[in-house]
Amino acid sequence: EYGYGYSSNQSSVGFMVDNYRKPEFGLDVVVDHDRFIVGDTMKATLSGSLFSGEPLAGKQVSYTVTAGTYYDYGYYSPEYDDDGYRYGYGYGSPVHEGVAVLDANGQATIEVTAKSHDRFLPQVYRIEVSSTDSAENPVFESQNVLVMPADFSIYRTDYSYGTKQNQEASIPLILVPNRDGTTVAGKRLEASVKLRRWIREDRPNEKYPYYRQENRTLDPVSVVTDDEGKAVLKFTPPETGDYEFELRGTDDRGNTTTRS
Repeated sequence: EYGYGYSSNQSSVGFMVDNYRKPEFGLDVVVDHDRFIVGDTMKATLSGSLFSGEPLAGKQVSYTVTAGTYYDYGYYSPEYDDDGYRYGYGYGSPVHEGVAVLDANGQATIEVTAKSHDRFLPQVYRIEVSSTDSAENPVFESQNVLVMPADFSIYRTDYSYGTKQNQEASIPLILVPNRDGTTVAGKRLEASVKLRRWIREDRPNEKYPYYRQENRTLDPVSVVTDDEGKAVLKFTPPETGDYEFELRGTDDRGNTTTRS
């Protein structure tokens, strides 16, 4: 099973188990918080114990940290709490890996710094610890955490999708803090604008018309948020077609976040 953002996909397959042997011990990983911002350092405690309850002292374990893109919901709702990042995400790109030796209490602590996504999107960091017992049975456990690209996120507050040529369109926006004490007032949001059109071409000796896709980049637009972190992006489409906006904002720490 795998999932992302507010949607998920599921599949299943059957198989037979000829023999099963319970591992000699269990592993666990606990991260100090569920959510982080790019630039934060997360601390993860790796631990192991025998099923009798004794700590797995002196055991060498391996750990891997991977990052997968997280597509959060683009429309703001104060009642909506998306925790889909907690599940799946075993397919992310490698961020960090290493080995650790558990101490007398059966624990080891690692630190990982949250890095920016190449397109400034949210990410799910998956921290997994693994080892094998004396019979070479694999043992592993993991925890997912959410990494946001900046101290605030950009959301729309309406569901309008269309307008007419030469008629001004209004797109209401809001900045939502991802941590306490975040400044959302007076933030400048830059929006790149791309136009996609399908141009009809009637070709001789052909029964059906041919449509050619045309893509153009238009002049960017911008807006500044008010004291509540709200703004209205206004745009008048000069032609018919599909317009795509990519909004970009920067927090007080210099982190960038985007929304398309």
